[in-house]
Amino acid sequence: MSTNQTWRRAIDVADAASNEHPVTFMQTSVEDAEVQAHTRSRMRARARVSTVPVVRNTGARHAAGVREAANAVHQGVINSIVSEKAEKAVVRVESLARRSVMHHSRDANGAAHLKITLQRASHVAKYRRALLCVENFKSLGLTLPFDLYEADVDCTLRYMVDTGTVGCAWATAPAKAYVLRTAETRETRCAIELDVDHTKLIAHDASVPPYDGIAPLRVLSFDIECCAKEEHFPHPDLDPVIQIASVLAEVPERHEMRRVYILGSCANIPGATVVACDTETALLRAWSVDVIAADPDLIVGYNVQNFDIDYLLKRAANLRVDDFALFGRVRRKRVESKEATFSSKAMGTRKNMRATVDGRIVLDVMQIVQTEHKLSSYTLNHVSERFLKERK
Repeated sequence: MSTNQTWRRAIDVADAASNEHPVTFMQTSVEDAEVQAHTRSRMRARARVSTVPVVRNTGARHAAGVREAANAVHQGVINSIVSEKAEKAVVRVESLARRSVMHHSRDANGAAHLKITLQRASHVAKYRRALLCVENFKSLGLTLPFDLYEADVDCTLRYMVDTGTVGCAWATAPAKAYVLRTAETRETRCAIELDVDHTKLIAHDASVPPYDGIAPLRVLSFDIECCAKEEHFPHPDLDPVIQIASVLAEVPERHEMRRVYILGSCANIPGATVVACDTETALLRAWSVDVIAADPDLIVGYNVQNFDIDYLLKRAANLRVDDFALFGRVRRKRVESKEATFSSKAMGTRKNMRATVDGRIVLDVMQIVQTEHKLSSYTLNHVSERFLKERK
């Protein structure tokens, strides 16, 4: 079986040749421009402006009064931040008619509020503090802090609300409205990488065909085997990874490719490509390189968050395989596994490891089953027999 012809994601180079044609893609996330973005399957969109707090006006009713108040707020915020870049951070201050959900109002059109648009989401916290400081706005006769609205809205959600975009919706970067990145400026492994002004991006209605569907996805599922001492649970400081079994599926076509990475040698496995490796270092490196080549949109497994990915990262660190953790879509961005705490009334408090693979969604079937079903056991054998009528 040929390695690259079947396993590697096909890339149409013509798509990235120029910006003469519109680029339509399904977005999976939107990040602030200064943050390493999770990468879309076909491109990377950057939101240049984050829109943040709506603040109550100081009582000005007429247009001139509103403009005066807006200018004073703008200058007051800038003066409170000791930085040469403070003035550039505030993109604009504008007056909007809004109604608060907290209080009854007879005004059907709403009262005047000030909407402050900042350049980056990272500016929000310091400017929010500035707005809460009465001393900055003595010229307005302010005796109490401003009431802040929507000051803690996540920048991703803010962008989606402002543009009418929903999760996994389709969007189009019109022809000549974007700038393609060159090989020297690329930060990701996407087929197309471009910069587009967020105001030029067209969000499509997810309920209207053909934008009500899902883009073709590549799904990589995997499982690892370790060699531990008898009756002992594997420990990444001591026990080597001896096998990684991977299945790459293209959805919805359901075309599957199977690959098994083995330490040493083994007999041929029908329907699968066996990658025999002389050392554990070679095994880890071969798997990481092939993940990059396959370019999956989703990485799936059973208990991959708490065990498989975390174990692989620790083994690679122990063996000093420095390039192993670079199998995400963002170049030079290492895959990380950190402890995360989740709390709810139904589930209580749980601590899990959470792997971050930039540009690829990590889906742990075990955590989904634990959340959705109450079972006597959550071992793979028990869950498989319960839902698939099969055993491992």
